[in-house]
Amino acid sequence: MTDLEDLSQHVDALKGCPASEFHAQFSAALRRFRFVPAAERRACTDAFFRWADARAADAPLVHAYAVFLQGMDRFISEELQPSLQLLTEARGIFAERDDREGLGLCGMAIGAIYRTFGNYDLALKMLWEGLQLLKASGQYPIFLAATANSLANIHLEMGDLAEARSMFDLAYAESTRADDFYFMVYALHGLGRVSALQGKGAEAEEKFGQALRLAERHEHPLHISTSLTELATFHFQSKS
Repeated sequence: MTDLEDLSQHVDALKGCPASEFHAQFSAALRRFRFVPAAERRACTDAFFRWADARAADAPLVHAYAVFLQGMDRFISEELQPSLQLLTEARGIFAERDDREGLGLCGMAIGAIYRTFGNYDLALKMLWEGLQLLKASGQYPIFLAATANSLANIHLEMGDLAEARSMFDLAYAESTRADDFYFMVYALHGLGRVSALQGKGAEAEEKFGQALRLAERHEHPLHISTSLTELATFHFQSKS
C-alpha cells in the first residue's frame, strides 16, 4: 500500500468512526502523512476539510481536526504563515472545548513554526504545552517525539546540553515505541551532536553511525545524506 493509499484509507475511516475510535484513526492517518507527495497530500487534506466543514455545526471537533490537518499540510510544504493561521484557528476551537489532544498537536506544530521564525520564547512556550499534553494523552507518540526533538534542538542551540540530551532521549524513546525511523534518525543525530560537544567522541561516532545504518535500512535518501553529512562533519571537526 502506498503512503497516499494509507492516508486515504484512514481519512475515509474518520468519516464514519465512533468518537471513541477517532484518535486511533487520526493518529494512524498522520503516521505517513509527511511522506505523501505534496499535490496528492493537499488534495486529500482539502477534500477532508470540505467534508468536515459541511458538518461543522454538528461535529465542531472533527471540523477543527480537518483545519489542523490543512495546517500540517501547509507546514510540511513550508507555507509557514498560512500554516500558522490555520493552526491558530484550530487551536481556538480546541481551547473552547478543552480538547487536550488537539491542543497538544497544535502546540507541537505552532512551536515548530515559531522555532523556524527564531522566536524561541514563543516556541518554548508552545512546545512545552504540547509536550505535556501529548505525554498525558499517550495516543500520538510520533508527535510527542517531534515535540521533544524541537525542544532538544532549541536547548542545543542555547547551549543547555543536559536538557538537550534529555529531550533527544525522549524523542528517541517515543519514536522507537512508535516504530518511526524518521524521528529516530533525527534523535540519533541530536544525541551524536550533544556527545561530540561533551567530548564523548566514541559515543558520538556510534550515534551518527547508528543513524546512517537506520536510514540506509529504510532507503530514505534525505536521511542517508544528512547522516553522511553529520558523520563527515564529526570526523572533520575531530581532526581540527
